[in-house]
Amino acid sequence: MKPAGRFLLQVFPSAIGIHRRACVRQVYEAEKELEGDLKTVESEISKFQLESKQWVSIVHSLATELKPLGDVTNWLEHTEGSLIQCAEDINQLLSSDDSDVATDTSDSSPG
Repeated sequence: MKPAGRFLLQVFPSAIGIHRRACVRQVYEAEKELEGDLKTVESEISKFQLESKQWVSIVHSLATELKPLGDVTNWLEHTEGSLIQCAEDINQLLSSDDSDVATDTSDSSPG
């Protein structure tokens, strides 16, 4: 074998080993970075879940607090309708009394 061939056989395996170790180091570092990113994402998901639960609680409390206002609004609308009906009935009664009075006065007028 030529001296150059022997030299390559000696140098080439060590060059491959150096390159392989460098690749392994890059993979290891990338893995560590991904693990850190994963922990960050998990932390953010936990925070989001907690905030979501808090918002659901707030909305539920608000709905519970507003329900009586809706009940009051319905009661007011019903009462207003009843009062309007009463006012119309009273006006009809007064109108019929006025027409009765007008009929009575025309009957009793001297003629």
